[in-house]
Amino acid sequence: MQRLRNHLAAALLGASAAIATAGLAQAHPTGEPAGTVLVSEHAGDRYTRGRLVVRPAVAEIGSRVTLIGRDLRPGGLYVLAEGRNPQRLTRVRTVRADWNGRVYARVAVPEWARPDRNLFFALQTPGGRIAALARPIRVVDSDDDVSDRVTITGELLAPTATCPRLAGDDGRIYALAGSLRQFEAGDRVRVTGERAEVSICQQRNTIKVERIRSAE
Repeated sequence: MQRLRNHLAAALLGASAAIATAGLAQAHPTGEPAGTVLVSEHAGDRYTRGRLVVRPAVAEIGSRVTLIGRDLRPGGLYVLAEGRNPQRLTRVRTVRADWNGRVYARVAVPEWARPDRNLFFALQTPGGRIAALARPIRVVDSDDDVSDRVTITGELLAPTATCPRLAGDDGRIYALAGSLRQFEAGDRVRVTGERAEVSICQQRNTIKVERIRSAE
């Protein structure tokens, strides 16, 4: 009789253990102990499509813009990239989101950007996936409110005795006061600067060169 009682007690104990184990396996299929917070390897996917805003929406070449990223992976590492279209982006630098999933950055509009064209900014994952893509900003040459500043596109001519000259696409000849960097006669360039009322060039249409770049 005592032996039968022992068998029944052992059977009940085994059944209870099996039920508890099954319940634990159902609650924690990975076998982690009770109380462990499980994070799926895909749990961060909701952060892979964040938001990115660039201000201002219109910017001059060489000026600085502010990028604000939101809804990113907290503490995540991203590559800040820029380009003329979203399919061909160039790496600028690496940034890290804060623990609220936000990124703040200040970058200069690159010299290769073209006036009256769009410029895109994006945040990419280290694997190259776009995590956030901003609406494009419009690139301009100069502040339209500054009447003395001009941007002229044309072909460099052989210099006179005093200053280099530019044959503008508007049909005028301009004297250029300032450095032409590596450019020389025959190159097509875009020159930004101020109209000079008095200069050593001794020519009416003289521009004090602030920036010169290829117009090819």
